Amino acid sequence: MGAMVFDDIVGQDQALDFLKKVLKSEQISHAYLFVGPEGVGRRKTALALAAALNCAKGGCGHCSRCRRTIRGVYPDLKLIQPEGNFITIEQIRELQGSIKLRSYEGHRKVIIIDEAGSMNAEASNALLKTLEEPQDEEVFILIAASVEELLPTISSRCQVVPFRRVPREAIIREMVDRRGIDQSQADKIARISGGTYSRALEMLEGEGWRLERREEILSLLKKISGSPVEEAFSVAGALLSQAVGDQDNLLEVQKEEMEESLEVAMSPRHGAFIRNKLRKRHARQLSRKRSLEINDILDIISSWYRDLLVYQLTAQDSFLINRDHRNEIRDMARRARIERLTNVLKEIGKIRRMVGFYVNPGAAFEYLCLLLREV
Repeated sequence: MGAMVFDDIVGQDQALDFLKKVLKSEQISHAYLFVGPEGVGRRKTALALAAALNCAKGGCGHCSRCRRTIRGVYPDLKLIQPEGNFITIEQIRELQGSIKLRSYEGHRKVIIIDEAGSMNAEASNALLKTLEEPQDEEVFILIAASVEELLPTISSRCQVVPFRRVPREAIIREMVDRRGIDQSQADKIARISGGTYSRALEMLEGEGWRLERREEILSLLKKISGSPVEEAFSVAGALLSQAVGDQDNLLEVQKEEMEESLEVAMSPRHGAFIRNKLRKRHARQLSRKRSLEINDILDIISSWYRDLLVYQLTAQDSFLINRDHRNEIRDMARRARIERLTNVLKEIGKIRRMVGFYVNPGAAFEYLCLLLREV
């Protein structure tokens, strides 16, 4: 049994040990639910499991089936992701039609539903009907932040596989041993990543703008405490600009998709249908990107006020995420009140949960910044 396809997944030993045992025993469940934070390897592991299920060597990682599955282009693999903020019933109905067909090459058809918690009520109920009538050759892998995101009737039909934040030591080891990064730089990236390996890679592999964004946001947070109301609104505007400012690449891809799709339209009426469908999907994609950027900003803000609270309780630098800003943290922590810090962290959690439901992000940042000026 190969299972080498799992070798590049970092810091998820418990989940991988379980999946390898499942593959070795050949006791494959009809549906799995991978739960855990975003960026810790859930989707990569789902693709690796899909490859192993159809590889003649149990996941060698090198054969054509493994390589195509990992790239997401294997014909017996179906990958569903939100088109915007939600997975819609139209996507599930399309899935139901496609899985009725026989497998093209492999032993099993594997369906990965990424961000399954984003299914709306109609999509969830439609998927439930499919899970209630399992076919021997189908394996569903649902990916979500928590079991509670899904209907109990769906989660109860899945084998739950928990994924945890990647230990800081594992990220540092990967950066130093396999990527040749300096120990101190690896330690900084590991701390800032918050246990999400994908974010660590983004900061490492040419996406320096994420580190620049962090510095800009932290500089705003350092001056907001006790500031005038006008300053709080100014900071909120700056945060909103960070959330919506980086859309050029997506807009360019969408423009090319629209042009290419309209070129093959069979009639003006068909072209109008394509244009309308793509406009709706592109609007959902932009909304989804905005939600992801807002969550990234909230992660940075949350890490700062978490550090203030931790330092006030422990007076130790070693537990800080933003340790490269330790002097400012020490100073602000001495002046902050514990109850206000804990309240801010609670409110950030509430805003994070509301982001996916078309909440006005400008109003959300204004509300948050008015709280921050009181810390």
